[in-house]
Amino acid sequence: NIAVVGSHVVGSIPLQALLKAADHYIEKENVFLIKEQQKIRFIIDRLGLNSVSEFKPESKVIEYVLGVNRHGPLQSSTVQQFVESVVPEPVLQEVGVSLHSSPHSASHSVR
Repeated sequence: NIAVVGSHVVGSIPLQALLKAADHYIEKENVFLIKEQQKIRFIIDRLGLNSVSEFKPESKVIEYVLGVNRHGPLQSSTVQQFVESVVPEPVLQEVGVSLHSSPHSASHSVR
């Protein structure tokens, strides 16, 4: 049985990793938390993420940094739609990828 005294996140961390860690401690300690922000505050405390320097979820959690709405258009987009939204057409052409829309599937061809 090892107690966590303090820790530090270098870079960014996926939201799901923090929530899974929170769920582990919630179950272990028989705590009742539902809201995401409550779980985030809880796991920051349990892992001692504020012990080395202040842990700011808005600058450390990938989804918060990117402003990803997990229930928005990105979540329901196809891979093709995602690629088209983040990679400009000239770049795709430069690397030899051509995306063709189809009502039922996405296809690509490489030169």
